[in-house]
Amino acid sequence: MLAERNTKWSERWEQRGMEKGRQEGVADALRKLLRLKFQELPDWAETKIQAADATQLVLWLEKVLEADSLEALFKE
Repeated sequence: MLAERNTKWSERWEQRGMEKGRQEGVADALRKLLRLKFQELPDWAETKIQAADATQLVLWLEKVLEADSLEALFKE
């Protein structure tokens, strides 16, 4: 019983870690593309990236090539 609970707990933490890792990977890819397209990444843009959830990061990543400016990409 205790071993089963420990296994489930471990699996949950492992899953959360994998999700966080994927989110960080998407954020890193977004930063890289933004720097390639717009050169500098201002502090306000970095703050938005750090505060975003995985869904928002993916949306920005999908729109980065069409964006004319950082402001246009990040407007809500």
